[in-house]
Amino acid sequence: MNKKPNISIRHINLISGGKMEPTNLQIFVAEVKGTGESEYMGIYKQVPLRLRAGVFAEVEAFQEMMAKTQKVSRNKIINDLLQIAIDQVKDLLDDKSLEEFNMFASHHYNDFTGSGDLSDD
Repeated sequence: MNKKPNISIRHINLISGGKMEPTNLQIFVAEVKGTGESEYMGIYKQVPLRLRAGVFAEVEAFQEMMAKTQKVSRNKIINDLLQIAIDQVKDLLDDKSLEEFNMFASHHYNDFTGSGDLSDD
C-alpha cells in the first residue's frame, strides 16, 4: 500500500534546523483536523473484518470529522489506523523480532501480489 501524501504539512521543522517528512500519524491527525488530505495508490486485498462496536463508533467518528473537508472512505480510515499501529509496534521491536516480522510480511506480500487477485480501487 503506497500512501501519497498531499497535505499542508510538507515537512516538520526540527529544533536542529533540519526537516523531516511527516509520519503516518501526523498525516492522519492533519486529515482529522481538516488541515490536510492524502490519497492511496497501489494494490489492495479484500478481507472480511469485524470491528468491536466501540472501535466501529470511533472509526465512524473519524470519518464524519474528515468528511467536512474531503471525501474519505471507511476503508481508508481503517487502513490508515492499521498502518499507524503497525508503525508504532515495529518501532518497539528488537532487531531480531523486526527481522522476523519483515520476513513474514514479505512472504505474505509476495504470495498476494503473485496470486492474480489484485484490485487497485
